[in-house]
Amino acid sequence: MRHALKITASALAVVFCLASSNAIGEELVTDPDLIRQAQKIMYNLNYDFGSIDGKLGPATRKVIRTLQGKLNMRETGNLSVELLIALRKQTLPSVWGAVSAAVDGGWGATWNYETRRSAERAAKKLCTEKSKKNCRILSIYGEQCAAAYHWDGKSRWGWRGSSGNSLEIAKRDALADCRAHRSESVPCELLTAVCADGRHKN
Repeated sequence: MRHALKITASALAVVFCLASSNAIGEELVTDPDLIRQAQKIMYNLNYDFGSIDGKLGPATRKVIRTLQGKLNMRETGNLSVELLIALRKQTLPSVWGAVSAAVDGGWGATWNYETRRSAERAAKKLCTEKSKKNCRILSIYGEQCAAAYHWDGKSRWGWRGSSGNSLEIAKRDALADCRAHRSESVPCELLTAVCADGRHKN
């Protein structure tokens, strides 16, 4: 499924004008609406940078550099017309899951959601029903799996996600991460392990 941007007439004219020039790779995008739309695509590619605010802050620039590296572009941290066009061509994930957890051991997990935002909201709602602390969120998509762990008598917690397609790897990585951050006398507890496509239920 292709992702289409809704661009204002003036901003669209700028893009077409720049695209027809020889300097397409060098021209920078500064229009807040176009920056915001680029941020929306980056968010829906599962990158985290804070708010979708139409500003090129440090976190957004860090994601841009990562994307530029993956797309074999010069890693400047600037939003260029070339990158914006490349982002518009990306196919966005259509299957999402999320794990939400808090320091007191409250958690929630979702899978088989159509959008990242809906998966995150549902997971956080489940977590906040069990916890009075701040619930943080980890998103996964496609065949990705993730596991959340907890240790030290409801005073510490953490999680580890797997970029592969194995639930067992997610569990293994989570426990390894837990053991690396607590004393040997404190046991690690897996809170949950899920896959975005729901196959952990099979």
